[in-house]
Amino acid sequence: MDSSWLANWPLAAGAALTLLAIILWQANSRQGSVSPAQIQSSLASAAQARKNGDHEQAIMLYERALSHIEGQSPVDKSYLSACLVSYAESLDRTGSIKEARDVRTRLMSLWNSALEEKDIDLMTEVDYLCTSADFGSATRDVADYYERLLAFREKAYSHKSDIFINTVVIYAGLMRRLGEKEIADDLEAHAEKLRKGGPREFVIPGLESSEDSSEESGEEPS
Repeated sequence: MDSSWLANWPLAAGAALTLLAIILWQANSRQGSVSPAQIQSSLASAAQARKNGDHEQAIMLYERALSHIEGQSPVDKSYLSACLVSYAESLDRTGSIKEARDVRTRLMSLWNSALEEKDIDLMTEVDYLCTSADFGSATRDVADYYERLLAFREKAYSHKSDIFINTVVIYAGLMRRLGEKEIADDLEAHAEKLRKGGPREFVIPGLESSEDSSEESGEEPS
C-alpha cells in the first residue's frame, strides 16, 4: 500500500482546517455575526498552519481570526490575547520584525489593562501564555510586565496561595529564558519553600515588599 499519504497528512489536515475556516468566515459575512465556534475554528486553523511551518498562511488566518474577535461586542480579551501572541510569533518567523513588534506593543497594552481593571480571567490567560508561547525579542518586555503582575498578586493573595506561588514559578521561567539562571534558581527554590509552608523572607528581584518599605521609612505597615 502506498504510504505517501501518511507523510502528507499534516498538510492535508491543515488545508482542511483552512477551508473550514474560510467557509465559516464567508457564512459569517452573510449573517453579520461571529460565534465563539467560528473564532475557535479560525484560531485552530492558524495554529495548525503555524505547526506545519506555513507561517505565511498562518498570518492570513490569524488576521482573519483577529477580525472575527474584533467583531464581537464586547471583545473577548482572552481570545484577543492568544491571537496576538501567536500572530506576532508567525510575523517574527517570516522576518516581519517591525510588524511583530507593533503587534506585541498592542499586546502589552492589553495586558496592562488587565492589571488596571483587575481582570482575573485575562491574567489567567497571561499565565498560560507565559509558560507556552515564544515572545522572541519581546521576552524582556514580557518579563517586565510579569514582574508587575507578580507585584499585584503579592498584595492581592497570601504568599502561601497556589496562585502566588505559581506566579513566582512562571516568572522564574521567564528569567531563565533571558539567561538569568541565578535569579531563576533562587525564585524556584523560594517557590518550593513556600509550598512547604516556609515564611516569605525572599525579596523578589526588582521588587520590594511593603513590609521592607515600611521598615526603611520608619512607618508601620498599613
